[in-house]
Amino acid sequence: MQLARNKEYERKTVIKQSFNVFISKGYESTSLTDLTTATGLNKKSLYNEFGNKQALFLVVLDDFIQQEFNNTRPLLMAEPLSIANIQAFFSYLFEHFANSGCLMTLSLNEASCIPQEALMLINKSLSALEQAFSRNIMADLNLDQHEANLLARNLLALMQGYTSLSRSEPFRARNFEAINQFLKSLKKWPVGLV
Repeated sequence: MQLARNKEYERKTVIKQSFNVFISKGYESTSLTDLTTATGLNKKSLYNEFGNKQALFLVVLDDFIQQEFNNTRPLLMAEPLSIANIQAFFSYLFEHFANSGCLMTLSLNEASCIPQEALMLINKSLSALEQAFSRNIMADLNLDQHEANLLARNLLALMQGYTSLSRSEPFRARNFEAINQFLKSLKKWPVGLV
């Protein structure tokens, strides 16, 4: 029983160390040598535990998505549903991704290189996020489903842009201000302009 706990701990550590490599270098530029150096595992151990680079990346990406879903879901589900929930989500985003960026966004920038399964994981996660944005917008602004969905799609695009640009210091403060201003302006959004 103790061995299982140690292996699980090691697995979590390997996933975290591999995440650091993928987020700093991207999927395509990450080599097996980069991963073995970062994790301290030899190639045989890495293959035995995870398979190959693609399989390890999928584990790392899924772990990242699950963690972020667990962290942000309560923010977007708080009652009453409102723009304030979306503001709380973006505050979390600014705080947690200011330096490293987002693995989903970074991976989407490499869409032609990452495994198809990774794209499916990312698309599923982004669809759920878009729906959460839409529910909050619809509840707070009394918009119909179509208008709320379009605004939610805009917010998703802003989020993707922010997380891409957040890796560059000069853009961080300007993006934070721009998104906050956009969220404030939603309260004055004229129905029918979406």
